[in-house]
Amino acid sequence: MSSSSINLSSLLKVAGDDIIRAYRTKYFTTGIIEASGDFLSNKNAINWVNAENFQHFVVEWLQVPTPCTPQIIESSTSASALPLRQYKRQRGSSTSSEHSVVIANKRLRRVSRSPPPITWVTPNKSTGTPAKKHARYSKHQAMTDAGWIQITRQQWVKQLVELTEIPTTWPIPMEGESIGYILDLTNSAFKFIDSNGNPLSMAAIIKNKCVDGWGDGSGGTKDAGPVVFPLGKIKTQRAIHYERYSDDFKTFEEIHNAQMANNAAEADSVIGVAAAVAFRTCKFNDGKCKGQPIIQTFERMTAFGKDQFIGCSARQPAEDKHAHIFFSIPLHVSQSTLNDIFTTQGSTSRDTEKYTAHVHFENGKLLNGLITRHQCPTQIIIYTPIDPSIRKAVVITTPGLPHNHPPYALQKLTFEATELYVEAIEAVGLLGSTVGQIDRAPTTKALLASQKATDSKATSSLTRHRVKQRILSGMKQKQYPEGKDIAGVKHMYENIELKRPVQERYIQSMHSELCNDGNDQIDVVVTMLPDLAELVHNVTSTQHDTTYKRIFGAFNEWEIVIWHPYLCRHESTYSLILIFIELRGYSGVAIGCIYCNRETRQAYCLIWTEWFKAIERVTNKSVKFKALHKEGKHAIFMVDGSAPQMQGLGDFLLTQNDPLVSRIATKDPQIIVQYCSRICNIHCQRGVEPLKAVCSHEDYNRIVHFQYITTQEKMDEFTAWCLGHEQPKVRDWWRNKLAYPWYIPALCRHFSKVPSADWDLGPTNTNLNEQSHQATNRATGVHIPLAEAIDSAFEYDKQISRELQLALENCILTNHQNTLTHWFISNNHRTSLRIERVDMADRIRKEVTNIEIKLAAALEEKKIAIENVNQLRTEKKQVSSGKKINLKTSGRGFPTPAVAISTEKANFPFPSLSLPSSSYHPTSTEPFYASLPPELEPPPSSYNVHLSYLQQSRLYTNSEPVFPSATCPPNLRSNQ
Repeated sequence: MSSSSINLSSLLKVAGDDIIRAYRTKYFTTGIIEASGDFLSNKNAINWVNAENFQHFVVEWLQVPTPCTPQIIESSTSASALPLRQYKRQRGSSTSSEHSVVIANKRLRRVSRSPPPITWVTPNKSTGTPAKKHARYSKHQAMTDAGWIQITRQQWVKQLVELTEIPTTWPIPMEGESIGYILDLTNSAFKFIDSNGNPLSMAAIIKNKCVDGWGDGSGGTKDAGPVVFPLGKIKTQRAIHYERYSDDFKTFEEIHNAQMANNAAEADSVIGVAAAVAFRTCKFNDGKCKGQPIIQTFERMTAFGKDQFIGCSARQPAEDKHAHIFFSIPLHVSQSTLNDIFTTQGSTSRDTEKYTAHVHFENGKLLNGLITRHQCPTQIIIYTPIDPSIRKAVVITTPGLPHNHPPYALQKLTFEATELYVEAIEAVGLLGSTVGQIDRAPTTKALLASQKATDSKATSSLTRHRVKQRILSGMKQKQYPEGKDIAGVKHMYENIELKRPVQERYIQSMHSELCNDGNDQIDVVVTMLPDLAELVHNVTSTQHDTTYKRIFGAFNEWEIVIWHPYLCRHESTYSLILIFIELRGYSGVAIGCIYCNRETRQAYCLIWTEWFKAIERVTNKSVKFKALHKEGKHAIFMVDGSAPQMQGLGDFLLTQNDPLVSRIATKDPQIIVQYCSRICNIHCQRGVEPLKAVCSHEDYNRIVHFQYITTQEKMDEFTAWCLGHEQPKVRDWWRNKLAYPWYIPALCRHFSKVPSADWDLGPTNTNLNEQSHQATNRATGVHIPLAEAIDSAFEYDKQISRELQLALENCILTNHQNTLTHWFISNNHRTSLRIERVDMADRIRKEVTNIEIKLAAALEEKKIAIENVNQLRTEKKQVSSGKKINLKTSGRGFPTPAVAISTEKANFPFPSLSLPSSSYHPTSTEPFYASLPPELEPPPSSYNVHLSYLQQSRLYTNSEPVFPSATCPPNLRSNQ
């Protein structure tokens, strides 16, 4: 039959993957298969399989006699949760069980993927060892008739169980039994690849999942491997893995609970706490130090009240005490108990190879738990295909050799767990990520809830934070093989960036030079997107500020931001790659970041130089400064007032200045910088704020508003006032500003050498920089290494560029209400709110001041009242002679009544006089005043009255005379 008449495509489909692999293994060596890659894969078989040869191979393959015919034993009784199948030798028709299903053909074929319930069975026929026969076929036939299943030419088992998931422990059969397992991971959701992307061997996968094996065993050999019949007669390699009879986790649980109880007892005992401190091991000289922990004494007592520490007996006086054991005694540890331990215990060296890591004590005495190592005799034999792409294996457990140790917890980091967490990291993003961020990410929660994570045994090791940190660190180490500091950046620049075209680079340059002060060297890294560099030629100002939060280590980030007032009025081509930051109505554009490890004048001069060189290299033209070149648009460098930054800028500008063109003949960098620089007024106010605590309100307002002084005469007056101020901080602050000739011109408009029009059109602060810092920190994270910070900024810039390009294509701007009119309205609204808050605060301050005045007056009145109260109490004490007087009763005896005054007119000799009221009781010390008619009042000496009138006037109106004719008794009237 010719090859043309063979339908190769149909034949390949019917034959299946196993026969194709076997055919490939027969005709091609392993080296050729590996070197060919995907060309010799099963999917590409139509292009490399010879039709005629493959047909003959299939015919021979299907007619080769097999050791057994499998039978799937189905039972309604579930004996295990493992997804496995069992095979049993069956000749003829199926008569062994009403639940049995017989496969009639002579080869071991794959059956339904849904495994039936498991029943452990043995062959129906005799399991005795067959008698030896001379003929090879007769021996094979005898083993087959006895119910044995052939694995290799010499390996036979009584039962063969198929698994689709890797068990954590492999049950060991009893003496006289023999069980094999065929593991098929072809349909596994996991890829099982190493860190380089290569497929792992089945032996490595099985050993990794087994919790009973920790490093012992063999990996097998690829030379002269046995042919395994259940795997389709493909060449395999044999590996041995050292493994109880069955998984008895209760034993381990009891040991674990005992350890936890011991830890609790240790924490509740003074001796236990002290013993946890006493046992130390010296790590000096890579752990080779032979010294023992000893108690040593400080020269003086520490701040925690301890005068001793745990040191090393082998430390020499000339050696640093921190090089050997140096353990300060914690505050809550009894120093006397610790001394007793060292006195009674002797050596407290903790050799983990001889002693357990736990502290044991009994009846107040410490005990050293010795470790005795025993080799576990249990082992398993693993037959795995030489071709790692075949995800099948046969595992044979040796009967009669149980484990001599309890089972372990599922703390091994399995390949499944590693692959699952790697997917979680990739979903979140490797750059700038931490374990906490990955664990809290919504994608991680969804991934752990997926079908791949349903096996809790496979992912139980991810409970430990350190395991996840090790996975994350390994991925970062792979991405940065030379580290994440300047050495790693240099590796990235030389091996990645320089191989790209100039227009595709992100790291534009790296430069290093020795410091002038002799302290180490200056390293500068310039990064920017090439598209952003073009914008510098079309702006009137740039803003420059240093941020210290994003980079971890010696390097800091120096960011350049530009502003474009016409961005929302015109759809310019520059908006393709702008980073929009809505602030004051303008669009801030972070056009580049420069990283440097020093902040000196020399370092900043290098920063300015390397940045403008990079722009010229990327855009093929240099930046023109309006003040120096008399062309171009760039007029102002907005900075934060850092002295080294301004001095470095002046040094750079001198290299760009041509006096014949600029008409600036100075060679002083502190003078030339005044022609094109401004200082952020907000940074100036931040520097003045500390003076608020030492100045009066009036003085502080005068200091704050000095930047608006208009004449030199007023500036001189202000200088004299500051230098003569009573507060030293004010004097020192102004002396610091006078030390730099560029400070006042760069801050005060009326003293600047910048043209008035350029000054008025320029920004007044570096708020665009501050906004850019915050946006970048949110997107990339903070306190990250240098290399990781550069990569994360690169990804962030590219993402913003893509988003804005889509916005431009769709004609939808980020903020269409961003014109100058909108800016004034928004700015006025914010200003009004700010002034309203200030006015409200001032009004509240005045009201509180008035209340304080009233409160002070009330307190003064209270003070006077208290003094009066004390005075009255003193008088009371004097009047009562210090005795307690009961004012509610009349006391003992009866007081003498007051003298009564009669109100009857008959008994009153002067009836015309008004009597005092009855309630009035004059005392002896109070004079009595009677109300007399005018007639009885004696006239004044100056009053002249005729006697006749007095005689004619009637003194009394009573009918009866008030006075008798004589005032003496009648018996004395001699003349009557």
